[in-house]
Amino acid sequence: MRSPVFVLAPDSFKESITAGDACAAMERGIRKVFSDAVCHHVPMADGGEGTMQALVEATGGKIFNVRVTGPLGPKVDATYGILG
Repeated sequence: MRSPVFVLAPDSFKESITAGDACAAMERGIRKVFSDAVCHHVPMADGGEGTMQALVEATGGKIFNVRVTGPLGPKVDATYGILG
């Protein structure tokens, strides 16, 4: 009998879990029932929160956190990603 195959393609859950972490959680649940399952992780994003994270993770890139001058002058924290 062939192993069941699952495509895990969630979006992030706002301010609580990234799409990549959601894939990992889904796989843990699936493996409790189907220990031999094949799981393909495809983190998704709809253009809003989580899009940069999904793109960077999908390409093996890197995320950077920096302190920059904001549009009104004071320093603010910013995050950017470089695709792999």
